Amino acid sequence: AILAQAILAQAQIFAQVAHCFALSLISSKAGMAYFLAAYANKCRAFPDFEVPAVRDGIQIHRAVPPERWCVSVADLRQLRHVVRSYVARGKIVPTDRDPFSLNDNVIGPCIHTLVHQFIKPVTEKAGKMSWALMLHPDGLECHVFVTHGWAEGIYEFIDKVVNSWPRGARHAFCCMLSNPQNLDISGLICSPRDSPFAKALSASTYMLVVPNHHNSIYSRIWCAYEAFIAYSESKDIFTACAPPQRLMFSMSVVLLLGATWFLVTAIFILLTISGAVWYWLLELLTYWGGMVSLIAAGFLPPNKMSRILICVGSSLGGISSGCFFGVALHRHLDGILPASYLIFPARDLSVIAIAALSEGDRLKRLQTRKEMQQLQEGYKGKLRDAESSVEADKTAILTELASSGVEKQVEESIQILLDAGMSTQTLRLASARGVGRLREAGHVNASLLMLTWVAIFNLALYQLVFGVGAWLNVVMMAQLVLYVVVYFAIGKDRRGFASSTFLRIGVLVVILRYAMETSMLIWHCFCIAFAFPLGIFLPIAGPGLVSRLPCVGPWVVYILMMRPHFKPRYKWMAAWGQGARVEPMR
Repeated sequence: AILAQAILAQAQIFAQVAHCFALSLISSKAGMAYFLAAYANKCRAFPDFEVPAVRDGIQIHRAVPPERWCVSVADLRQLRHVVRSYVARGKIVPTDRDPFSLNDNVIGPCIHTLVHQFIKPVTEKAGKMSWALMLHPDGLECHVFVTHGWAEGIYEFIDKVVNSWPRGARHAFCCMLSNPQNLDISGLICSPRDSPFAKALSASTYMLVVPNHHNSIYSRIWCAYEAFIAYSESKDIFTACAPPQRLMFSMSVVLLLGATWFLVTAIFILLTISGAVWYWLLELLTYWGGMVSLIAAGFLPPNKMSRILICVGSSLGGISSGCFFGVALHRHLDGILPASYLIFPARDLSVIAIAALSEGDRLKRLQTRKEMQQLQEGYKGKLRDAESSVEADKTAILTELASSGVEKQVEESIQILLDAGMSTQTLRLASARGVGRLREAGHVNASLLMLTWVAIFNLALYQLVFGVGAWLNVVMMAQLVLYVVVYFAIGKDRRGFASSTFLRIGVLVVILRYAMETSMLIWHCFCIAFAFPLGIFLPIAGPGLVSRLPCVGPWVVYILMMRPHFKPRYKWMAAWGQGARVEPMR
């Protein structure tokens, strides 16, 4: 009997995987996502939600404290799959209030529809407890508090939360899944400070803010109150962003473009020239042309112009590397390659890789701006302008806000979130010190960071191979590796500061390298004793502590974090940037 049950369980797993794979053949956007989600559940069969195990929901909620009414990432992925299955079988249907598309896999049924057509019926059968305690009767420790406005679709919600899940966190409190929807919730929230929201937020480490495509969540009074609690208890607040669509496809296209030019150039040179000298000039011009194109794309808004520059950079990188390899193959080299030939091909090929990474940065930045625009849509900059479906809730919350004396600081914290994509203790401290608007402070331009790092590392490696300050170059390379370790070890809120700091220090190092051609010892000492230690210790301190330096602290942070903002001068430039245009920050 035990063997038969095991075989039956495995058959159910394979049936679900086969179902997901069939959906992948039907739906061009999401079927494979279902397949991966089902496989990610560690080959564990989904619970039978048609006939759930029955328990005493009221007693469970009395025994388990609100800060343990949580779900895991696996629960969210499972919920997405189950909802999609219910929609396909006609058990969750569109309504006049929510006319969602049955074939849509980006937005999905709104939270109201999900609760009324799925959460409530299933949990009522199980004993009227919440969805979270139905799955985990003993509760889970709260690490993340998710704040949202119920206007978003369930697919949109889950994709954003899972994609932005904080590192090290395991469980999250989400009101639609954590609160018992079949019990009298009004009794739980009659006192805002004693509500399950407040208790769970106090126990959490992070707060995730989920934008939606309808309006700002801060136009709702309970979301504004959650922002107040998060600020009062110094929580780290992050914006939940959806993964950019067609990210891997777009990056693959850029890689393919560079690889095509590489092959075409290498074959052309191999068949047409013999021992020519002009290829060095072509290789040099195309390499630096590709680098300049990628640098320009990194500083421009994520519009069509930046995409063209990325494609140009990848093409020039392919031509540069193809030119080098074509001549190398044509000479045959008798099977022996000089040391320089081991460095320059990698340098040229890195341009293609950086171009693909730049395309990923462009799409991520575009998605982030979209989320920021959604987050500020309808938000008037004042917590008192937020709305509530229950007037008594608004009155109680506004009374507590007025008595706290930090209403203005909470509004400033929300503004930091709108500007930077996150509102953490170090960013709030820097803003309070007079640094100014921290626009896109949470964004990391990985392509420019990698470009700068590779350029300096190649300089040190080149000098090491040719015997210019051998041991000094080893120390420089070790410091560069240490920077990478520090970058991945620090918090997410400091990585934007770490990348912008290294970019500025790296540009200064490269400029001084060519300006001090005859004084390499001084350049090495400058890099080892000052520049690279500064690039390592400043990110560890973070913008908050750096801004506390006497007199110069706020100016140092401002110079290191400021980002250029280009305004289109001509109409055609504005038209090309429409896909990335965002309304001015309030």
